[in-house]
Amino acid sequence: MPVKNQSILYSFLFCLTLLLVYSILGSTMAASPESPINVSMSASRGHNGEVLCNFEFTNTADEDYYIGTYSTPLEGIYSSFLTITYQDGTDVQYMGILARRLPPTKKTFKLIKAGETISASVDLTEAYIFDKDGTYTIVFDRTLACLSAKEISKFSDDDELPQGGWKNVVLVKAEINLSNTSSLKKLPTI
Repeated sequence: MPVKNQSILYSFLFCLTLLLVYSILGSTMAASPESPINVSMSASRGHNGEVLCNFEFTNTADEDYYIGTYSTPLEGIYSSFLTITYQDGTDVQYMGILARRLPPTKKTFKLIKAGETISASVDLTEAYIFDKDGTYTIVFDRTLACLSAKEISKFSDDDELPQGGWKNVVLVKAEINLSNTSSLKKLPTI
């Protein structure tokens, strides 16, 4: 099979697999069954040529929780925490800042009180190039660092917190149909 046809076949199979996964998972709000934090997201075109991705983090538990901000929209768009795919199956490459971080401490976690929702919004045109009109699928597929207030109280502000081993997996997606992409904000050229 020629390389081009094989590439198209793999792209098709990838899209089909994603479609199957999303149809099984359902809505744009998800978390692992044991997670106290639900995440929802939406995407929209802003008035000034930006593509906005809005997130809500809701604590569904009866106690307060802290979530890590690294590689989430809660810290801004300083890493590639999203997967963005164009309608033909090609990935939109992350072109933004790649921040290096010290190990997480209590200061890098954000409190979400029981029943509370906090929001964050990022401008995707600061890190991605949308150069074709059409439908883009945006996926936030992360493991959230999540500690109860009781667990985090064992650490001082400057103590290094555990890394990895988190069970709070989040998978949410949004789609946006963009036309006239030439009018979107563009990344600065270096």
